[in-house]
Amino acid sequence: PKRTFGTLCSVEVLPRLGRLNMIQSSDADGSVMNAKRLVQGILWDGLLHPVHHMDGFRTMTELRNMPDLFQLRQDNTNAPLEDGKENDVVDNPKSGGKTCYQAGLFTTLKTLLSLETNAESEGRNVISTATLLPVITRGFFERIRDHGKLMSKRVQDGSGGTATTTEEDAKLQFRFWCHAVLPALERLFVKYGSKKDLDVSLLTMTSDTLEMVLEYDAYLPSYSDPEEEHLSYLELVAKGLLLCATNDRTESTGAILGRTEALVTSFRSLLLLNHRVLHERLSHVVAFACSSLHQFNHAHSKANSFVSSIVKTYRELRQIGHFLASTRETFSTANKTNHGTGSMHNLLSCRNIVESMTL
Repeated sequence: PKRTFGTLCSVEVLPRLGRLNMIQSSDADGSVMNAKRLVQGILWDGLLHPVHHMDGFRTMTELRNMPDLFQLRQDNTNAPLEDGKENDVVDNPKSGGKTCYQAGLFTTLKTLLSLETNAESEGRNVISTATLLPVITRGFFERIRDHGKLMSKRVQDGSGGTATTTEEDAKLQFRFWCHAVLPALERLFVKYGSKKDLDVSLLTMTSDTLEMVLEYDAYLPSYSDPEEEHLSYLELVAKGLLLCATNDRTESTGAILGRTEALVTSFRSLLLLNHRVLHERLSHVVAFACSSLHQFNHAHSKANSFVSSIVKTYRELRQIGHFLASTRETFSTANKTNHGTGSMHNLLSCRNIVESMTL
């Protein structure tokens, strides 16, 4: 298992699996061979097997610590990032952890996602690696659950070991996600705009994995978070995504729709994970959501759903006044650039928005 793990997560093999994950082919009789399913099976069994690998992940130092995203500008969510402003992971060691070969997965991801993309092949390696992050994240989330059940069975059978709690497993899931996507997020936020196809791939990866964090309850506000490390990480992710959302660029229609859909989906996941993540930035988020409502296809539908989720959340929190204040700020800013009427029309045309506010 250790040798297989090392081979699969090497810088030579992992990007090739990523490229295979991006294609689908048909065999001679016309039936579809799903390359994604093949890659998923290879990665889940070769990197995340509940018997061979998960004990190591549970005890490794990295998953007892939270990584720190580089510091974004504290007071201005519209300010551009300066090139090179990224920090290494800062560990705050906690007792009981140990160095395990499974940490090689994080090392390989950082190496591949930090590649300069001057050469076309290097750019492909970064994109193909990014497409594997949702596969790896879902695999870990599933397998840590399987391993938890296995540990509980061992305890019941008198085979030794200690049963885990749902919250303990969730924290491992969340911290795995934080470490796995860290180099991708740093690249996205620091170098946003340099490679448009790469930007869309990284944004899509972010939205896909955030939806998994929400789906698997890897983060809940009710879980203990004494120093609010988990919340702070989500806030930095939100801050970086807002920088991407407010970065005006000339793009193809397809890139604009892909970028918008990924950003809106990410913001909705962050809102549903914990409204505090977006609370102080709500006017900026509403502005972006309103600007997305005029687009077509899935982007419009996603934006519509997102605005409805904002209203529903703040109505249930009995803080609808904060939403209205943020909306007024949005329209006030838009009016200065002659976009206020359009923003108001977009918002009022959102599905059930007026009815939701008055319930």
